[in-house]
Amino acid sequence: MWEATNERTPFTIRDGLAAAISWDLPPAFCAIVRSRWPNGKIREKAYRNAKAAHRYMIKCLENDAEFTLLTDDALRDSDNPTDKPNGSS
Repeated sequence: MWEATNERTPFTIRDGLAAAISWDLPPAFCAIVRSRWPNGKIREKAYRNAKAAHRYMIKCLENDAEFTLLTDDALRDSDNPTDKPNGSS
């Protein structure tokens, strides 16, 4: 168990993987979006409605903000998408 302090807590890749494996999106929510805006501001929003999350991601793209999307079955980042265009390998 980690203890909360004002100091940075070192962690290993195994710690990060263990945290990722044990993460569950609360049942009332469909997505969490963490955005990084050009001015350096970071915002994190939890959504109960997929259309609202989609609108926010479009707003991010229109304003050159990067974002990370977490759903109950995926974790995706706007600056490193995993989807490939049709016909590419």
